[in-house]
Amino acid sequence: MPGTNRAEILSVVLTFLQDIGLDVTATKLNEETFPPGLMIDRGKILYEEARLTYPGDLLNVAAHLAVVPAEERPALSTDHSAQGAKMAAIAWSYAASRHLDLDPEVVFHDGPGSYRDESETIIENFSRGKFLGVPILAWRGMTIDPPQAEPGGEPPFPFMLHWVCAPSDPVDEQQADAHTVLPQSANPVPELPLAPYTGSLMDARQQFATLSNCLLSDVGEPVDLREAAYDLYALFNEIGGRPQDVIGAEAFTWQQETLLPTGKAINPYAAATCLLDYARTRAFARGVHAAIVAAKIRFPGERIEILYAGTGPYAPLALMQTPFFGPDEVRFTLIDMHESALLCQAQIISVLGLEEYIEETVQADATQWVPPVEKQYHVAIAEVMQRALIVEPQVAVTLALLKHLRPGGLLVPERIELTLCLLDPGAEQSLADTCAERFSEYFRLSGDSIPDAGEFRNDTDHPSGRKRVIIGRQFVLTGSTAEAYEVNDEGHIYLPPVQLPDRLPPRHELRILTEIATLGDIVLGDYDCGLTLPQSVFDETSLTPGGFYDVWYETRGIPGLRLRPADQDTA
Repeated sequence: MPGTNRAEILSVVLTFLQDIGLDVTATKLNEETFPPGLMIDRGKILYEEARLTYPGDLLNVAAHLAVVPAEERPALSTDHSAQGAKMAAIAWSYAASRHLDLDPEVVFHDGPGSYRDESETIIENFSRGKFLGVPILAWRGMTIDPPQAEPGGEPPFPFMLHWVCAPSDPVDEQQADAHTVLPQSANPVPELPLAPYTGSLMDARQQFATLSNCLLSDVGEPVDLREAAYDLYALFNEIGGRPQDVIGAEAFTWQQETLLPTGKAINPYAAATCLLDYARTRAFARGVHAAIVAAKIRFPGERIEILYAGTGPYAPLALMQTPFFGPDEVRFTLIDMHESALLCQAQIISVLGLEEYIEETVQADATQWVPPVEKQYHVAIAEVMQRALIVEPQVAVTLALLKHLRPGGLLVPERIELTLCLLDPGAEQSLADTCAERFSEYFRLSGDSIPDAGEFRNDTDHPSGRKRVIIGRQFVLTGSTAEAYEVNDEGHIYLPPVQLPDRLPPRHELRILTEIATLGDIVLGDYDCGLTLPQSVFDETSLTPGGFYDVWYETRGIPGLRLRPADQDTA
């Protein structure tokens, strides 16, 4: 076993990563990173030894590259790692620590860059054979899930057959509308076991109505709203068959994300945890409620037909409306990519007795789906987004749903704005810390994270608060702007160029700010929820004082805002 000597551990880890074919380079990092001294840049691991606090962080970072198909790695950077791959990455890191004969605490420590409060639980679960994330590694041909191991055959996890994921099969864009994109495997995909609900139907329905009323009320203390969201999450999991508790091979379809031509559909497990971001849940649900009220005024006497894309397993934005409207007033068409999510959703709808509210549930890519007989809807809901509109296909889905919206129909969210600015991350650390504390359960379970600027905490030269230079509002997504945007053959939406200030303030970095108006004055701004944290620019280039930069939004592959010096080709 390597000793506890930092240099010895670092040498062992670096040799291992190079042997398995990952690109690891020692360099000077000119920006603050999380984990400290480490970053992923276009599929390459960059590290600065002097700032690398924990050598085990190299394995944590490498895991996020190793578990994704080879063709995806060049597009990955630190702030754009696959959210849904977190559980597979945890399993990979544990297997690597065992392979290298390292104490798991070298990888799962309690410092910045690891899993902090989760570390002890992760180690305990793996030591007891509770292997979260292993089904994904097994399906990708990298290991054998213990329940699937054959006597006399290859040893199962934590033994690894392959340390890096092979390329996935090519995907036909025309066939990506209803099926999860998976590499080929000899292992059959086990069905997700959903436990039947055996509790009181009356109690479940009453609790659901009470929690929905709390979250949609005009007033409420944050602590009460937080508890209501947590309780609703637990209720949905219980009456939906307890899918969040499933482990082992049977959890595969619940933990597997879907790769689409226009972005990534996160897995049902991660989608379910979004409900725990109570400010987001409340703002979107209240926006949908307001849209229904407005639609009833605009279309008097009609039952309001609502198209909801990206429902996840709980479809909260639809189901939470039912205590306020009758089935003769509203009806929902629910779309999600994942069959397991829709199976859980169907059980929840049945337990709550809400079948009359549902027109149809559809397993499909919402960007490709076409409603029957050119039907049009009064309200369209798209909630397939991450902050700064990265990774998930919110823009492409919005463009598609608008085609199915009646004249005068309403879109939720009504407006999303992306603003470029220069800010000092260290000065805003207290804001990030407060957000992390408010939504701790969401961040703990979802795989989402807040960029850490912990190195600044004791720096007296870093006054707290917003120290920003606004460059400009670059991208606005509304019903009218979406119709005006032109998507070229490469999937780019070109935006006005920007010029940086002649003087760049010290320690300031380029960030994207996100503001979301779900409807009217129901707005999520800076640090209000996980969707509105400042986000770095994908593939960020070096900044030149006074420099001009071309800007565009990428709608394909890994969506997001891009910019490059004006004299460079953006194709």
